[in-house]
Amino acid sequence: MNEPISLSHYLGLCQRALEQNKPEYVNDIYELLKARHPEFRSSFKVKFQTTLLNHYLIRDLKPFPVPSPDLYTVFTAWEKNNPAWRNSLAEALDFGKVETCAGLLKESFGTYVHKVMAKPVIKI
Repeated sequence: MNEPISLSHYLGLCQRALEQNKPEYVNDIYELLKARHPEFRSSFKVKFQTTLLNHYLIRDLKPFPVPSPDLYTVFTAWEKNNPAWRNSLAEALDFGKVETCAGLLKESFGTYVHKVMAKPVIKI
């Protein structure tokens, strides 16, 4: 007997793809979701942002030498400079371009993190 597939199942598949550095697989997973569970579509787009952040954008940046700022704090600062990233990712999902978008986001965030890490820490 087939169990119903949940939204977390699709996100788990995406997580595994991202952990294997295969963001292009997300396109196929999302197409399957749209075909079989279109009711998950909008929730998936929102929740996938966190999956991408935790399992793709930040993954290769850990660990930093001490002292290092919290990567989520750095991400929040990066996000202020890149407010359209969420919309770009949603469009990439719709047009099957997740690999390109994810790669650009990862490069942009990585560059930003390395700039932040290069700044000297001033202790008073």
